[in-house]
Amino acid sequence: MLPIEYIVRSNSSETNFNFDIFNEQWLKSNETNQFHWICRPNLNGIRHRYATDLTDLERIKIRCDINDLREETIRVDAEKGLVIIEALRQTPDKNVFEKRIELSNDVDIQTMMAFIDSQRHELIIAMIVADVQHRRDPLTSMNTSSHRRCSLQKSFSIDARRSSISGPTTNDLLMEIPSEFILTGKTLLIEKHTELFVDGLHISQPPHPIRIQHGLCIVEVHDSSKQLSNENDSESVIQIKIDLCPEFLRNEQKIILRENSTIPLGSLSGNWIDLYRDQHSAPVIDVFIEINSADLIRGRTILIQKNNISMINREECNDEQKHLLNENPFTKRDRLNLDNLMEITLELAPDVFSTGRSFIIRQELASPLAVELQQHHHHHHHSPLDSDREQIKHDDTETIMSIKKFMTKRVWNPSLSSDERRLQFCVPCLNATMKTQPDQYQIKIDEHQHHLRVELHLEPNYIRYREVLLPVSVQLNQLTCHFDDHMTSLNVSVPLQ
Repeated sequence: MLPIEYIVRSNSSETNFNFDIFNEQWLKSNETNQFHWICRPNLNGIRHRYATDLTDLERIKIRCDINDLREETIRVDAEKGLVIIEALRQTPDKNVFEKRIELSNDVDIQTMMAFIDSQRHELIIAMIVADVQHRRDPLTSMNTSSHRRCSLQKSFSIDARRSSISGPTTNDLLMEIPSEFILTGKTLLIEKHTELFVDGLHISQPPHPIRIQHGLCIVEVHDSSKQLSNENDSESVIQIKIDLCPEFLRNEQKIILRENSTIPLGSLSGNWIDLYRDQHSAPVIDVFIEINSADLIRGRTILIQKNNISMINREECNDEQKHLLNENPFTKRDRLNLDNLMEITLELAPDVFSTGRSFIIRQELASPLAVELQQHHHHHHHSPLDSDREQIKHDDTETIMSIKKFMTKRVWNPSLSSDERRLQFCVPCLNATMKTQPDQYQIKIDEHQHHLRVELHLEPNYIRYREVLLPVSVQLNQLTCHFDDHMTSLNVSVPLQ
């Protein structure tokens, strides 16, 4: 069995663990306002990227002493397998400080967040370790941008504009649409998503997005006047309106848009006609739509409809074209329902379609966790987990875990002993791709918050860790744990009260 360090708080407000940056309650607290954020967290984007609670995922955290550095010059570069911290030193000659930290390839740099704690003179960097079981997008698209660069100067303008499409890259952008919104008559809009953090308040624009990915969001449109209502906005984006049969996306096929400078101006290339075929009798492959890069200009609308492919410059359109662009929402809904179609509109900056990058639309894949949870509810049976006593005694909130809720956390593979007096679960080993020994791990228990924390210290200021929020009805002082023979998981057993 492994030794366990028990941490008892003398004050409930103290932070005994190296606090978890991905803790949503902490992120929403006023405490975060005292930090200088280099790269703010996009929790909605991360949450939609992973089909489980963020606190159930493995994370990494890097600390860097910045005592002799000029804070305003600090820059963080992250790429697959490496983090580079650069800054100017507080010396007359202003020598350059550089620190390189190797990452394993499973670290998802798109989840990076970083800030400066001026009181402790530390730079804190944190990221999630990608877990294919809980990814909504496939492992092959992990680290969709191969490089991220953040600096303190940039963070001020990012907080004001919050545009996450940070320059041209050579990687695809994937937008997933939940199945409940893939219906005949639906009108969906994909546009830029903006987030502001003002005095501890989180402001999202648009306010109620369906999904947020890559700094873009999906919203349902009920009124066509809401689209491009601002004349300035209409001139800053290219608008692509696509009619399609909902069954196309439901058959797990994709729409792939990309630029191609070799095709004639004013025309499209591809098999978009397959968007309107009978999917039951003749299912087809993915639809590719190629557009000449010179046609991807601001202030233009590209219509892709069953019997109409056209490009309209909004400031020069005639009456007939204006009717197509400003179709009455009730007329549109009737037309879409009559033809068994739905509409997806893209309002994007033209540089989204940079050379070599495709924009992909598909149905959101059901996560294994969601399927298991559904099966768990269907096969629910009476056990000590359902006791009225526990339901009354313990409030099942974000900060308090009940046995019943813990049993739904399939990431830990929980179970009860045969006599139903002990809770058993497994914590997947950290850094499974590297050869590690049990003595390299530290096991800690925060008795105040009922956290079990498993840490692997790769360097003095670089750790990989997992946290497990334990049920309040377990006896922490009798918890035992040991690694299995292959060092693939930490097996934990704890008696119930």
